[in-house]
Amino acid sequence: MCGSKSSIVINNEDYIANQIFETTALACGTVEYEVGGEYCVREGGAVENVFLYAVEYDVPDGSVGGGGGGVGGGSGGYVNQLHQHHGTMKSHGWNESLDGIRSVARELCITAPRREEDGSGVMVKEVKIGIFAFCRDMLVFPYIKRKGHNDGSKEEEEEEELAVAIVSDVTEDPFCPLPLDSWSYNVGDGLESKEWHRFCRVLDSFTDLMEQLLGESPHQQQPRQNDDARTRNCGGAALAVLGDALKNSGGRGTLITTRRPNYGVGALRDREAVTSYGIGFRDSSAEQKLFTPLQHLVQRNNDAVGIVKDKPAGLFYKKLGEECAKNRVCLDIVVTSSSVSVPSTDPKQLNKNPNMREFLDVATLGELCRVTCGHFKWLRVGNECGVAVNGNKND
Repeated sequence: MCGSKSSIVINNEDYIANQIFETTALACGTVEYEVGGEYCVREGGAVENVFLYAVEYDVPDGSVGGGGGGVGGGSGGYVNQLHQHHGTMKSHGWNESLDGIRSVARELCITAPRREEDGSGVMVKEVKIGIFAFCRDMLVFPYIKRKGHNDGSKEEEEEEELAVAIVSDVTEDPFCPLPLDSWSYNVGDGLESKEWHRFCRVLDSFTDLMEQLLGESPHQQQPRQNDDARTRNCGGAALAVLGDALKNSGGRGTLITTRRPNYGVGALRDREAVTSYGIGFRDSSAEQKLFTPLQHLVQRNNDAVGIVKDKPAGLFYKKLGEECAKNRVCLDIVVTSSSVSVPSTDPKQLNKNPNMREFLDVATLGELCRVTCGHFKWLRVGNECGVAVNGNKND
C-alpha cells in the first residue's frame, strides 16, 4: 500500500460504533484498471521462458588409472585425486545431470503455458531450454546446424548435423559464442515436436562429444602429469556466460558443479586454508570474515592482508549479480560435493589427499544466488571422494 489516506467521510453510526473506518479497506483505497492482453510493468517487457544449464564435465564413472577402480583403488591410482563416484553408491555426476535436465525439458513440454487468441485458437508460448558444458579451462556448446548443400535440393532443408563451439578464453572476458536461438530449443510445442527431438539428440550425443574433444574415455588410463589441469574448474566463466546469454531475454540459468570455481574469472581461493583468515578459527573475527561473502568484504573496502587477494573475485561476483538482476536473469547453483568433513588444515595431509576437505565458499556463491532471486543447492553425496562413511552407507 502507498500509505495515502482516503478522504471518504463515514457517517454511518454502525461503522463509527464498531470503528470500521479504521480498517485499511476504508482508510486506503485501490483503483482497478481493465487491461487488454498481457500486462507487464517491466521496462524491457516480459521475461521469456528460457532455461539454460551449464554442467561441469568430469571423467565418467569407472575411469581411472593405476591401481583399479572403486573405493580405495591402488596407491598409484588416480581415483582419489578427483571427484569420482565409486562402486554402487548413489551419485550426482555428469550422466545424472543430463538425465535430470532431460526430465526438466519433458515437464516443460507438458506444462508449457497456453492462451486463447481471438480468432486463432489456442497458442502455445515459447519455452526454450539449452545446455553447455564447462571442463577444466574451456566451455563447450553443442548445437544442431544444417548440412551445407548448394544445389537447392530438399536435403538442404532437411539434413542436420551436430556441431560444437568452444570458448577457450576463460581468464579474461568470457562471452556466449553463439546467438541464443542457435543452441536453445523451443520444447513448448510438445514431445512430438522437432525441437524436442533436436534437444534429445544433443543430450544423447553430449558424452561422446566430450570424450572426443578431450581424447579420453572411461577405459583409458590417463597420465599423472595432467592432474593439475584436471582439478581446474572454470565455473566463474560459465556463470558469466549464462548471464551474457540471457541478458536480452531474461530467464533462469543453472550451474551444476562438483567444486567451487578455482580457475579463470571468478576463481575462489580456499579461504579456509590461508592463515590470514585464521586457520582453525582461532578467534571470532577470523571466523566472521571466513563466512562473509566476498561481495560484502569488497563493499566495505577491506584492505586487510590476505583479503586483498580475494578482491578480484569479490568484484567479479558483485558486478555479475548486479548485471543479472538488472537484466532479469536468475542464477541457480547446484553443487554436488562429498558429505565427508575432515577438519584438518595440515597442508601435508591436504597435499596427500586434496579431497579430504571441500571448501566451497558457500557464502560468496550463495550471495550471488540471493541477489538474482535464485537458489543455492548443495547435494551432499555420501561417498563421492572414496572415503568410507558410516560403513559405506549413503545417507
